[in-house]
Parts: sequence; C-alpha cells; structure tokens
Amino acid sequence: MTPQSIPLALGCHDICTRHWGLVGITQEVAVALGPRQSQATYEDFVAGPRQTLPQPRHMIIVSSKDEKNTSEDVLTRIRKVADAKKSGLTVETVRKARNQNVVISCESESALTRLTEKLKNEDKLRIDPAKNKDPLVIIKNVLAYNTDEDILASIKSQNKEALKDIADNEYRAVIKYRRTARNSHETHIVMQVSPKLWQRLTTMGRIHIDLQRCLVADQSPLVQCTRCLGFGHGKKLCKESVDMCSHCAGPHLRAQCPSYAAGDTACCRNCQIGKIERSEHSAFDKECPIRRKWDTIARASVAYC
Repeated sequence: MTPQSIPLALGCHDICTRHWGLVGITQEVAVALGPRQSQATYEDFVAGPRQTLPQPRHMIIVSSKDEKNTSEDVLTRIRKVADAKKSGLTVETVRKARNQNVVISCESESALTRLTEKLKNEDKLRIDPAKNKDPLVIIKNVLAYNTDEDILASIKSQNKEALKDIADNEYRAVIKYRRTARNSHETHIVMQVSPKLWQRLTTMGRIHIDLQRCLVADQSPLVQCTRCLGFGHGKKLCKESVDMCSHCAGPHLRAQCPSYAAGDTACCRNCQIGKIERSEHSAFDKECPIRRKWDTIARASVAYC
C-alpha cells in the first residue's frame, strides 16, 4: 500500500487518526497538539494511529444591552449570574473581546446549553451564538500570474475526480491572502475552505493548478505580530512603537541584529516574557512552547470536521 493508494472517501476521524503525518497534514498541526521528535513519515503511518486534531469548542458571545458597560462589566455580571462554584457549571475558556463582548467556550454542547440557560435569567445580558470558522489551507509556489479567479476555477476543473463526491453545499473556497515565496515569480496562496474540502485537500497533499502540481497543506489560523512578536494581532493593530528582534529580543529588526550577524544563540522574546527556561530559539520558531499554546487556542474556534 502506498500513500497514493489510500482511499479518498474517508471521514474526519479516519483522516485525523489514520492519515496523520502524510504530506497533507503538516508539522504545524502536530506542534499544536504536543511535542514531537520530528515530522512523521509514511512508516509512522503504517505503525499506527496518531493524535486527533483539536475539536472546535462550543461558544457563545455575551454582551451588555447597556452600551456604556465594558467587557469587564459584562464579565463581572456573568460571574455573578453563573455562580459556577455553586452551580457546578463548567467552562473551558473566557475571553474579553472588542465592543464589550465576552467570548465563552465549553467543551460540550450540553455544558454550553446549561450555561446559556443560566445567563438567560439576566435580562441585561445579550447572548449570541459564535459560529466556528472554516479552516485554512496553504497552496505553495503557485505561479504568480494566476489570478484568484484562475486558481479557484483550476481547483474545481483540474481536480474533478478527487473532489467529485463533495456536494455543492459542502464546497466553500475563498482566497484570503498571498504570501511571498522565495522565487519572485511564485506565491503562496492561503485559502479558507469548508471542513469537507479541507479534509480532502490536506489528504491529497498536492493539487493541479494550471500547468503545475502544487503542494497543499494545513495552515494555522494563528496571527503573529511582526512588530512586537506577540500573538493574536497584526502589526497594524500593535500598540508597541518599536520593532522587536525575532532573534535576540532587542529593540531592532533582525536585519540590524549584531547577535544574529555574529551567529549567537537566539533568544525568544515571548518565552523571555513568559519566563520559559528554554528560550534559545527564534520568536518565529514553530516549536516555541508559547506559540504552540496560542496555536491550540486559535484552532479551538475552527471547525475541522
């Protein structure tokens, strides 16, 4: 049996457990789940099942009907109404968001239902369901002359056989942005796709676009700031005024870093702030424990199945 002979008509559980480590499932996903010695090989696949992808949590968005209230005010009222210590309610995460919103996630639908019913007793709160996002894929080294329309059309027309059993209502694909490739004539395409299409594309590993057969893989939804090197926001929304070095954590860009030029050991700014002992890596290193934590959080709101 070869990787190419593995059947395409598999469910999400099969893909997550039986196909872990094949070319379509990248190390980024493995990093989010826990420490790994190295990227899995086909021999690893034959040896047995892998861990499954993180399951999306069940979430609600809670806000105040009084526009003067802040997210902290909303959170205080939630604590009072839910009274989790006495009621036995269980919550996975609570996060303050923009516009006085508070996002609450639970591990199960039943736990979220119990919490929602409790919060409905407070008429000053507004409760809205939070829909899990579609996952991302990245298509590597696509010739840059292809327009977004060209790429989307090629995926459907040139990969018909592999995608034929995905119903129209289960097929969604939107190009979100392009990333710079080493070759100036090429670009990396990041697409947001439906769970069914994500499963198929990451299992296939490569797809035909124009006169190319391009690598396609999972793309983490995590956003990392290129200025402060923190997570959850981009440079445009960063509150810092100085660019921080991804190599030594100093107040300069890596291009001007004397430590990097001298070949000194890196020091991750995020691990430094988090007081992690093993910080001898770049702030952009995918093995960074702080990044792994944030990656897991980012994936919790994504529907892979």
